[in-house]
Amino acid sequence: MTSAHPDDRSTGPGTAVALRAGSAPEPRGGAGWNRQGAVLDPATAAAVRELGQELPLLPPALLLPLLQALRATLPMPRPGEQHTARSLSVQWLGKRCAKSPATGEAYCRALVSWLDFCQAGGLDPLGARTPDVDTWTGRLAGRGASASVINQRLAGVRGWYRYLRLGGTATADPVSDADRPSAAAVDESETPYLTIAQTGALLRQARWEVDDAGDDPAKLELVLRVAALVWLLPVTGVRSGGALAARVRGLHYNGGRRRLRYRLKGYEGEVSDALPPQVALALDAYLDCRAARQGLPALTPDAPLFATGSGRRWDKQGATKALRGLAGRAGIPHADKLNLHALRHSAGSSAHNELGIPLDKVRRLLRHRSIATTQIYVHDDLRPGQSVADKLAAAYAAEIELPGSGTLAASPSGPGAATRAAIAAHARVAALHRVADAGDGLPAAVVAEVAATFTALLDRCDGADPAHAPFAETVRALVAGGLPSLADPDGRVRPARP
Repeated sequence: MTSAHPDDRSTGPGTAVALRAGSAPEPRGGAGWNRQGAVLDPATAAAVRELGQELPLLPPALLLPLLQALRATLPMPRPGEQHTARSLSVQWLGKRCAKSPATGEAYCRALVSWLDFCQAGGLDPLGARTPDVDTWTGRLAGRGASASVINQRLAGVRGWYRYLRLGGTATADPVSDADRPSAAAVDESETPYLTIAQTGALLRQARWEVDDAGDDPAKLELVLRVAALVWLLPVTGVRSGGALAARVRGLHYNGGRRRLRYRLKGYEGEVSDALPPQVALALDAYLDCRAARQGLPALTPDAPLFATGSGRRWDKQGATKALRGLAGRAGIPHADKLNLHALRHSAGSSAHNELGIPLDKVRRLLRHRSIATTQIYVHDDLRPGQSVADKLAAAYAAEIELPGSGTLAASPSGPGAATRAAIAAHARVAALHRVADAGDGLPAAVVAEVAATFTALLDRCDGADPAHAPFAETVRALVAGGLPSLADPDGRVRPARP
C-alpha cells in the first residue's frame, strides 16, 4: 500500500465517494464507516440505512452535513412509502451531480444552507413560505454573501422544491416569488489576475521546487502536481472545475497533437483542447511520477487527472491552497487572494492586453459563447498608458503644461502639434517609469512597440520647441537603453538599475 501524502490526512471537499445503504457496517465504537473509510456518525449512518438508495457522488465534507440536515428537518419515512422527501432530495442531487459535478456541489451547499436555516428557526421546510426565504437570503447577505452567490442558492433550492412537487411530497414553492438581489452591471471582473511576468515567476518557482525535490517520490509528486496545474490553466484557459474533474483517459492524440478532453460548463458532453508541448510535458511528468510511486507502468484510464496521494480527486480547496503557497514563495503580491479562476483570467488578459491577440480569438480560447463575456476578462489597466483613463490623464497633464495642447487632433501639423506630441510622449514615459518602479516587467514585444512609437515622435519633436528638449532627451535615453526606468521626475537621465 502506498503511503499517503501529508495533505491527505483528512477527507476534504471534492473527494468523490459513492455510498450505498448497507455498505456501511454496524457502527464500531459509536460510528459507522463507508467502504472508502470516511467516518459516519451514528445519526448519519442511520440516515444512510433509511434512504435505502445510492447516494450522489459528493465530497464527504458536503455529503455528511447533507445527510444530517435531511434527517434533522424532513419527516421520517413511513413503512412502505415509496417517494419520501429525503429520498427525493438525494435523487435530485444525484441527477444534478451526474450532469455537472460542480453544479451538484453548489446545489448541495444551497440545500444544506436552507435546511440549516429551517432547523435553527424551528421551521418545517415543507411548510415554508416566501417571507421565510426572504429572511434566509437577508441573513446570507448580512454575512457578506454576494448577489451571485445568493441567486445561485435560490436557484438550487427552487429546483429542489420543484422536484419535491413532482414527487408529490411538497405542495408549495416558496422560492419563485422571493426577492432576488440584482448584481451590479460591470464591464470588468474583480477577479485577481497575473501578468505574463508574474505567471513566469510562478512557473519559475515551480521549476525550482521540482529541482529541489530530488529523489523523494512523495515530495516530487506534490510539486509536479502544482507545476502541471499552473502550466495548464493560464495557458489553455480551461476552467479549474473542468481540469480537476478530468480523467487520465482525457489525454489523447488527434491530428498529431496532444489534447485534453474534459467536461465544459453548460454543455452535456465533453470538449477537447490542444495542449502546447510545455503543458503536455508538465502533465506527463506528473502522471509518470504518480504511476512510478504506485509501482505501475501507467495509471488507469479512469484515474483522476489530478489526484491526492491516496488517489482521490484533487479538490478546489486543496488546489487553491497549493497555488497560494506557490505564489507566496514566488514573491507575487497578495498571493493569499489568488484563486484558480485567476489563472483563467490571466490567460484572457495576457493574451489580449500583453500579446495583442484579437478579442475573438481569446473568446474561442476561453470557449465563451458571447464576446461580451470575454470583455469582462480583459483588464484595461494591464497595458500601461492604454486605458481610457490613462489617455484622459495624459491629455489633462498636457493641458497643464501648455494650454490648448490637451487635444492632439486640434492641429494635425506644425510646431504646435510636435510640441503636443512631445508632451504626450513625456506622459507615456512617466507611465513607464511608474511600471518599472513598481517592479513589473515589460515583454519584448511591448518594448519594441513603444520604442517605435517614441522614435516616430522624436522625428516630429526635434527642433520644434527648445523648451521641451529634456523630454526628447529622456525619450532617446529610454529607447537606447531598452526602456528601463532612467529618468528623474525633472527629466534628467539617471543610471539604469543593476
